[in-house]
Amino acid sequence: PCLPRFDHDQLPVGFAVGRDVSLAAITAIFSVEYLLRLWSCVECPEARGVGAWKARLVWAKSPLALIDLMAILPIYFEFVFSAQGGSGKSKSMLLRNVRLLRIFSVFRLEGPIRAFRTLRQVLTNKAQDLLVTVFGAGLFILLLGTFVYSVEALDSPEVFPDIPSAMWWCVNSMQSVAGYQDGYPKTSAGKAAGSICAVIGVGLVAVPAGIIGAGFLEVHSQLEASQDHHRPFRQGARG
Repeated sequence: PCLPRFDHDQLPVGFAVGRDVSLAAITAIFSVEYLLRLWSCVECPEARGVGAWKARLVWAKSPLALIDLMAILPIYFEFVFSAQGGSGKSKSMLLRNVRLLRIFSVFRLEGPIRAFRTLRQVLTNKAQDLLVTVFGAGLFILLLGTFVYSVEALDSPEVFPDIPSAMWWCVNSMQSVAGYQDGYPKTSAGKAAGSICAVIGVGLVAVPAGIIGAGFLEVHSQLEASQDHHRPFRQGARG
């Protein structure tokens, strides 16, 4: 049996009112916070020597400020759409997509939680290595997909009708043995290519994990070195 579909419009009246009041209060708090940060960003040392409105514009275009804005605006859009009234499948789908944009509020945790800042620093430091890995994986998939299509197009036209389908099969074969759905190569060369996909898939998962792990070790070493550097000054101040 199918599970009942959850509909926001069929919520109990008391729960719906409480949800709307809580959402309005939280939105008001975050909106005031955003406006205060936008207004006071001119006091930062980086903003000295720059016009006030230009400094505010620079801050508003920063990644964290854009995340804050994208976390707040969908709630206002939902209020506007709800106030207009009416019904319809298109409007319901639009409201559902607007609600999904609230997921950006998760990135607000990057500021107060140290682990998020560490992860961002690791990804920033290892961005070039990760991009090289992604480029190499894409090139490998392109070459192997083209090869699989060239040797399997005649024997399995329903499984490998074109090169993109063969590339998609290679991607799935890297994470499983059977490949995508029930399709599998019939020729010896195609089976050899599938075996290579299965073996290389392990390496494609291990390489990024190793790069990120090395990045965490580097950041941790830097934090420890910084703490060791400041520890004598702290002890001297206490003495």
